[in-house]
Amino acid sequence: MKPEDGARKQIEIYRGMTGKQRLRIAMELYEVSRELISANIRNTYPGISEEEFRKKLIERMSKWRK
Repeated sequence: MKPEDGARKQIEIYRGMTGKQRLRIAMELYEVSRELISANIRNTYPGISEEEFRKKLIERMSKWRK
């Protein structure tokens, strides 16, 4: 299967879901992304203070809105 065929199939699957199902998936993806970013920050900056950690996390996650 070509990537574009897979993408079309995925969109088709999402369209067949209820709003509640799509929202659950979006929330799960958000949480996984947040956990990965958190782990990366902690690995990149060992010993970082909680305040600095929160600042970096907010900074990285706010880039998604652009």
